[in-house]
Amino acid sequence: MQLYKSTTKKFTMTISDIKQNLSITTVLAHYGLSVNGSNRLCCPFHDDKKPSMEMFPKSDTVFCFSSNCKVHGKPIDVIDFVMHQEKLSKHEAILKCKSLLGATGGGVAAAPAQAQPMVSEKVRVKTMTAAFAHFQRSFAQSKAAQAYMQNRGLERIQEVGFHDGTLSKPLRAG
Repeated sequence: MQLYKSTTKKFTMTISDIKQNLSITTVLAHYGLSVNGSNRLCCPFHDDKKPSMEMFPKSDTVFCFSSNCKVHGKPIDVIDFVMHQEKLSKHEAILKCKSLLGATGGGVAAAPAQAQPMVSEKVRVKTMTAAFAHFQRSFAQSKAAQAYMQNRGLERIQEVGFHDGTLSKPLRAG
């Protein structure tokens, strides 16, 4: 006899859900990797002295241009990156990617019935990028903020933002 009705919904996360919600930037950061200003990084799949791997944010892939690399010649998405990085099977890499997104169980994740809709990593990154761009513009227009940085010997910092109390437009995730 069931004494209560479950208030959770179950859903299955598909491969396209993973690729849509897990950015290559997040995967790289998970492994302690980051790109330089040209979206390049040293490839983790071979001995690399100069950055030979390039990240393509629009397609959420990386590509290694070195002919010495086992993944050379093909774009690598988030699942393939995890698979190669951890030497996993495709199925194990998919499960690892699900765990990076916070999903649990064998392909089924529970979500509270009244939970807020999940915001994808891409949307969060886009929102934060837009907010930081606003803060950078505000800093460039604020003599007081620039004087503050100079008085403290921080003028060499190349990327800085300043919240002037306004945003040029409302920034919402979603």
